[in-house]
Amino acid sequence: MTYESSGRRARQLELADAEGNLERPLLADEWLVPWSTFGVRDGCLEPDWTTWGAWRVVKAGPPMLERFARLADSGAKAEQAVVRYARRWGILDLCEHQLSNDHGWAQFPIAFATAGVGVMTYASTLDCRSLFGKEPVATWLYWSRQAAALLAILSRLRRSEPALSEDWQVLCEDPPWLTREPVTQDLLEARESAKGWTARLVREDVPLDLQRGVASGAIETWLRLAGVSLELRWSHTVPEVGFRGGGLLGTLGLQMLLAAVDSSGWLLCPGCGTLHTPMRTRYRRRSYCDACLSLRVPQVLASRRSRAKKAGDPTYREAERARVAESRRRKAAASTSSVGSHETESRLADESA
Repeated sequence: MTYESSGRRARQLELADAEGNLERPLLADEWLVPWSTFGVRDGCLEPDWTTWGAWRVVKAGPPMLERFARLADSGAKAEQAVVRYARRWGILDLCEHQLSNDHGWAQFPIAFATAGVGVMTYASTLDCRSLFGKEPVATWLYWSRQAAALLAILSRLRRSEPALSEDWQVLCEDPPWLTREPVTQDLLEARESAKGWTARLVREDVPLDLQRGVASGAIETWLRLAGVSLELRWSHTVPEVGFRGGGLLGTLGLQMLLAAVDSSGWLLCPGCGTLHTPMRTRYRRRSYCDACLSLRVPQVLASRRSRAKKAGDPTYREAERARVAESRRRKAAASTSSVGSHETESRLADESA
């Protein structure tokens, strides 16, 4: 598959937001990226251990998903493209299954195309050990192809058009975790039973509802394989709902999920604590739902935070006491003056009478 430049491609896919970005605000974990240079050795992306230093924190944002989906179209410059991407967004943090180290699914799909309506899985015999940053470029390109194909499929299905056979062919590829398995009779039978289903997808004679089920299952499988899960968090004594795990690979899956449903993002309303989709797609720290905005909750909470902050300042408390004392003194003086003035007016009225 070939794609146009990032802006035109996003509009063509019809999954971008109003600003032309595929990424949306997301309550997801941050992940760490080493302050290190990266290179490719023997077909594997590796950090330069001699320059290994501190870590920096990375969060989802544009154009993370855009550029990842284009890695596989870099041709002869694929290795350089993967290196540049890793320097900005970090590594996939893969294990020997070529999956995220956070994965916890005991069953593995034969292919992404068989993970939806036609669920076909097998139990892996490989040990799960981290690759410690030594990640095959071929595995990066595999995940990039899956992301690009899924975005193209979701775009057509949202227009109620059947997905193209070339995109289904990508989702029917043998995944890297399957090719590393020892050849056994059970695995051969599982792969053979999957061929009929994938061949039907490629022939484009699958109803739209069934195609949507396959696409939904593929995204769900991506998230499971990346180890993404919901989590209850406590921020300043306030419970929040967020997503845990997955790192870069899981966040890419979540961003595809948001793009599929054309959501402007999921953020927590600080007023009522509910998840909502913000009116704007900017990555803001606080975003309130429509109900709280109509009740002017942001202004109330801002005033409350300001008072609490000032109350913790000894200088402010002393100044506030002096202000209150001065205010009471002035009120008392004004009251005394008012009484004296009233008595004068009464005396003048008696004299004139």
